[in-house]
Amino acid sequence: MGETDVKKCPKCGGEMIYVRAQGKAPSEYICNDEDCGTNVIEYSCVICGQELGFKKKDEVHEHYLNELITLFQERGYKIITEGGIPEYRGKGEWGKPDIFVLNSLMVEKIIEVSVCDLKEGSAPNTMESKCRKIKASYDPPEIIVFEPTRYTTQNYTKSLGKYANYDEYNADLCRKWGNQGLTVTFWNELDLEKERKGVVRD
Repeated sequence: MGETDVKKCPKCGGEMIYVRAQGKAPSEYICNDEDCGTNVIEYSCVICGQELGFKKKDEVHEHYLNELITLFQERGYKIITEGGIPEYRGKGEWGKPDIFVLNSLMVEKIIEVSVCDLKEGSAPNTMESKCRKIKASYDPPEIIVFEPTRYTTQNYTKSLGKYANYDEYNADLCRKWGNQGLTVTFWNELDLEKERKGVVRD
């Protein structure tokens, strides 16, 4: 099975055995308890190298939120996190965009970090509804949805439907929403890495 390393299973607490994959396939951890059968696909942040495969969804969200904040702070922007949209206060639905990026006190970008959130539909907490709320309330020059698509494609395949990966899904949403007057820029880990290195995005 190749080179091994032991970690604790997030489900049963038993030993997990690291299996180094061949070729381009991601390596994974497999629970040693046959009755459990849990596997965790190896995944590390492309910016800092931290292992995130064993982290919970909210922890992955928080990690990339902090990476994005650092990116724009290093460029001299002022950052506001989770600034509430007044009209949604106390309504029990989403109304706090993750990051406001300000240039000379003017909102330049609003960023939402998505780790396999529901994407489409009019329900209050879908990514589509969040972006429409942002546009209606602030109409910023740019709305960015950051999704670590390498992570979500590895770990949330059931939500992909007809798409091969989340980059393909997001590209389709970008076209669809754009035709409806909602312009959104989607970023993934590679885009964030390029931005940190000062490489112009395609």
